[in-house]
Amino acid sequence: INGAVNLILVNYLNILDKPINFLFGTIELFRLGPYDKFILPYGIVLINTIHLFPLVYLNCAASLANIDPSLEEQAENLGARGFYLFRTVTFPLMRPGLMAGAVLVFIWTFSDLGTALIVHYFKYLPVIVFFKLYEIRAGNPSPVSYVIGVLMIITSFVALYISRKYVSLKRYVMLFAGGRVIKKVLKPRGVKLALVYVGLILLSLIALSPHIGLTLLAFSDKWVFSILPEGYTLRHMNQVLMSSLPYMTNSILYSSVAAVIDIIIGGFVAYVVTRRLAVGGDLLDLVATLPIAVPGVIFGLGYWALFYKVPLLDPLRYTPIILTISYSMRRLPYTVRVSYAGMLQIDEALEEASINLGATRITTFRKITLPLLVMNLFAGGIMAFVNAMIEVSTTFLLVLTARSAPATWFLYFVAFADPRNGLNMASAIGLIFVIIVATALIVVQKILGSRMGTVFRL
Repeated sequence: INGAVNLILVNYLNILDKPINFLFGTIELFRLGPYDKFILPYGIVLINTIHLFPLVYLNCAASLANIDPSLEEQAENLGARGFYLFRTVTFPLMRPGLMAGAVLVFIWTFSDLGTALIVHYFKYLPVIVFFKLYEIRAGNPSPVSYVIGVLMIITSFVALYISRKYVSLKRYVMLFAGGRVIKKVLKPRGVKLALVYVGLILLSLIALSPHIGLTLLAFSDKWVFSILPEGYTLRHMNQVLMSSLPYMTNSILYSSVAAVIDIIIGGFVAYVVTRRLAVGGDLLDLVATLPIAVPGVIFGLGYWALFYKVPLLDPLRYTPIILTISYSMRRLPYTVRVSYAGMLQIDEALEEASINLGATRITTFRKITLPLLVMNLFAGGIMAFVNAMIEVSTTFLLVLTARSAPATWFLYFVAFADPRNGLNMASAIGLIFVIIVATALIVVQKILGSRMGTVFRL
């Protein structure tokens, strides 16, 4: 309530009479009776909107990159211009990417455990599952968590089915794109150019506002009832670098092993599917891609149901092993999709020529295919590693002791364990994560370019 934005809106600009509770606020949408109220926690909605809109952007960018400019040129030759051209030609062609991104945002928000715990909103299905698991740890498994888990996975699969139906329309986008080498470039001028810059600046400020606040809070010495901190210090960062080292080491270890597993499995799946080496390749591709649409809470719940009291896999006793397995399976779609996109760029004639010269398929893969695919595998491995590092839902459900906990668990613990400096130290850990993720995304963007959106394709 007393944040910088509210201070600007209420005290300086006088736009509002009273502050808005952006983080913990709720609004009643409607009610069916005196006790049945439908409440919208707009803190969760705001956080996930800012956090997840890049998923929609990347999918839409990938769809736009695949549109043949001749389709728009033909419409222009027939008299279509401006918004009418966009509404009747461009938008229908980018709709598969828009739908895929929207479904991903829905599923990720639907299963987001970390945000709900941070804003203390407990009337949320992932949170209910999380707290019900304490009964399992006490030796009294609760069927309620499994029932909720089944409902969540059914909802996610229905959303995925609808998305794949829409994404299948991409065949029409690629119909004339085979020989395209020249992209259509629009150059707005005057007022239009100014509006574009204003829109991009506003969007950038909104998207970067969490990062700006995180950075200021991580280095602030005192920040109370003011727009900017009253003083700055490196104390919180120094404390975090020392205290979080074991947890960061755990995160790096689990995520690295998971990334290696994903590179091996993802490359194998992409090779088998694109080269049609086995019956049911499409089914294999679907199974390998499904984890991106399965809520993380469901992964954790499923591992509890399958491996509870199982030797070497029991989450109660072998947390590092089960965490590594869950991370690898949860992030497998990243390496599969990137590897699949890379395999489509490799001409089969190169492999056929090698085989005709007497090389075995294994030798051909090792000497021809793998060198051409290695950068895609590397990019997919980076995406798997980074997303495993910041995994929250599965981590919270499977971690029991601090000794085997990764850094995401430690961040949440620090935020509420120290009432004086907890948020500052948590922000310092978060800033480290932001730097890691930003660096990884820059590397992947350099490798994939406009194909970045293929990482999040369903």
